[in-house]
Amino acid sequence: MKYESRDTLLPTLTLTNPVSIHIDDAFDVDLLKLDIGPCYWIFSKNRGVCVEAGVRRAPTSA
Repeated sequence: MKYESRDTLLPTLTLTNPVSIHIDDAFDVDLLKLDIGPCYWIFSKNRGVCVEAGVRRAPTSA
């Protein structure tokens, strides 16, 4: 699946599996945060592709 950013300055992301996303080398991105479904994804580019992902916890109300 591909997720295209609304901001033309950000890259098109290709979701390869639940915890891995490829950043097109044509783009020079140092840091990118993207919300996809129940998870938040933080991307930091290091010699091509570097991915970090984590589960976003919804705030609980008392």
